[in-house]
Amino acid sequence: MKTTNITFLALLFLFGGVQSLCAQGSQEDGLPDRNKQLCTTHEAMEAYYEANPQAKAEHEAREKFTQQFEQAHSTTDNLGKPTAAKYRIPVVFHVYGGATHTFWGKTVTKAIVVGALADLNKDFQGLNDDYGTVNSAFASLKSPLDISFELALKKPDGTATDGIDWKTTTGAGYGNGSGYDSEVAADAWDNTKYMNIYIVADLYNDGSSTNSGVCWYPDVSMTTAKTARLVYNGQYLGINTTKEFRSVLSHEAGHFLNLAHTFDTGCNGTGDGVSDTPLHSSTSLGCPTSQTSKTPISDCGSWQVNTENYMDYNGAFDCYKMFTKGQITRMTAALELNDNTRRPLWQQSNLIVTGILNPTGINSDDNFANSIRVHPNPSNGIFQLEMTLNNQGNSKIEVSDLLGRVVCSKSISNVNGEFKTTIDLNDQSKGIYFVSISNESSRKTIKLINE
Repeated sequence: MKTTNITFLALLFLFGGVQSLCAQGSQEDGLPDRNKQLCTTHEAMEAYYEANPQAKAEHEAREKFTQQFEQAHSTTDNLGKPTAAKYRIPVVFHVYGGATHTFWGKTVTKAIVVGALADLNKDFQGLNDDYGTVNSAFASLKSPLDISFELALKKPDGTATDGIDWKTTTGAGYGNGSGYDSEVAADAWDNTKYMNIYIVADLYNDGSSTNSGVCWYPDVSMTTAKTARLVYNGQYLGINTTKEFRSVLSHEAGHFLNLAHTFDTGCNGTGDGVSDTPLHSSTSLGCPTSQTSKTPISDCGSWQVNTENYMDYNGAFDCYKMFTKGQITRMTAALELNDNTRRPLWQQSNLIVTGILNPTGINSDDNFANSIRVHPNPSNGIFQLEMTLNNQGNSKIEVSDLLGRVVCSKSISNVNGEFKTTIDLNDQSKGIYFVSISNESSRKTIKLINE
C-alpha cells in the first residue's frame, strides 16, 4: 500500500494534504480466437429482414435516401476539432456480469467504461495515435466524423446518472436476434434518447466466450420497441484487451450508424454500399506485416483491400486505423435521416433531457465547472489542476487508475471562484489515470497521462 498526497490551494479556501489508498496490479490481455466469428450483424439483419418484410422495405427506403444523400454531399478530411461536436450522442452502458461485473475473468469498472468511450471517440474523430500511419494506398481516403459519444447525465426519469446502469444479472443471450427482446426492452432506456450499449459475457447464451460484439442497424420498429442495441463482450472492453482489439467497439458503433462490413457481399455483390471501400471476397483476417513497404493485400481481381478499415475484422491483427470518406458520408446520412432512429439523439432538446446540456443550452459539465484545465498533460508525475467553481455545494475530486481504483480523493465544500490544486502521482506507476470532479448532479472527467 502506498500513500499519495494531493495539495489543494484555492484562492478563497485553503485545504491541507489528503491521504488516500493506492494499489497496483497487472492483468493479461484478452484476445479471441482469430478464427472465430467476431461479429454477426450481417447475419442477424438478414434474419430480421426475412422475418419482417416491413423492416426490409424500410431498409430499402433508407438505402435510397443514403444514396441520394451521398450524391448531394461530399466529405473532406478536416482534422480541426471544434469545441463541441456537431453530432453528440447520449450513451448508456448497461453493465451485467453478476454482482462483481466480471466477464470471463475480466472485471468492468467505471474507469474502464470511461476509457473505452474515450477510445471510441478518438477512433471516430481521427485522433487515434496510428491515424497518421494509414497505408499510403488509402491515406487520401481516410476521414474523421464530427461526432462525440457521451455518457448521459440524466436517467429517463430525470434523476442524475453517470451513464452506467449496473446490473446484477448476466444478460446472457442479449446478442441474439430474437428470443430476448422482452428482456432487452425491459432494461433499455428510451432508444430515441439514448444509444444503449449492453455489456455481457455470453452474447448468444451458448457458452462461448469468444464472440466480441454485435449491433443492429436501428430501424423505426425496433427503436419504438426499445430493442435497438449494441451488445458487447465485457472481456474485450477498453483495457481488458489489447490496444487494437478494443476498437472492435468502434466497429460495432459503425454498424449502429449504418455501416456494413466491407466484405459482406463478396466480389460479385454490391459491397457495403460505399464507393471508396474496395470489394473483397471475405474478411481478410490479416494486414500487411511490413509497415515500411505497406504493401496492400489484393482480392477480387485488381482491388487492394483496405485492411485497416474499422469495418473489416482486423482488430485481432492490430490493423484498425480508419474510416473512409465514403463511410463518413454514409454515417452522416444515417444521422440526418428524419426518422426516430438516430436523428433525435443529437438534437439540442434531447441533449437537455439527457443532461448533456442544461436548459440554457450550456454544457451541464461546464455549468458545474465553467473551465477545467490540467497542465502539463502528459506529465512526469506532477499535474496542475485549475478550475472555476460556481458554489456547487459538496463536491469531490477523485483520481483513479485504469482499473477503476481510486488512488487519491478529496471532498470540497462550497467553493465559489477560482480553485487550484497540485496532483502528485510520482508514487504511482506510469500510465493513464482519470481525474473526476463531481457533485450530486454533474461530473467532469479528464484523462491524465503519467509518463
